[in-house]
Amino acid sequence: MEYVETLKAFLVVVLDLSRDALHVHIGLAVFAAVVLIGRCPLGAARPWCVVMLLALLGEVVDVGGDFLRGQPLRWDASLHDVLNTVLWPTVLTLVPRWRSRGRGRVIASRPS
Repeated sequence: MEYVETLKAFLVVVLDLSRDALHVHIGLAVFAAVVLIGRCPLGAARPWCVVMLLALLGEVVDVGGDFLRGQPLRWDASLHDVLNTVLWPTVLTLVPRWRSRGRGRVIASRPS
């Protein structure tokens, strides 16, 4: 589990990003990769689910590392990291759904 912390620290230094920004960029990169490779439309659940799964797995590793080192568990930091990771993928998943529903209502309410 220590290698994950080392990798995160390496990326923070090399990319000159804060840890929060790293979560945002990783979430968007994974989301975009699943959309492109999986040929999923924006609004599909699969890309969001992959991002959420990876965010949760990352936090399990972080919490496990803290536990093994005898450090207190930081649930608030884990929640913060997950929210940073999934915020923009959530927006990119929900907006197309809201837009298509809005268009459906407009079309359905037009007089014939």
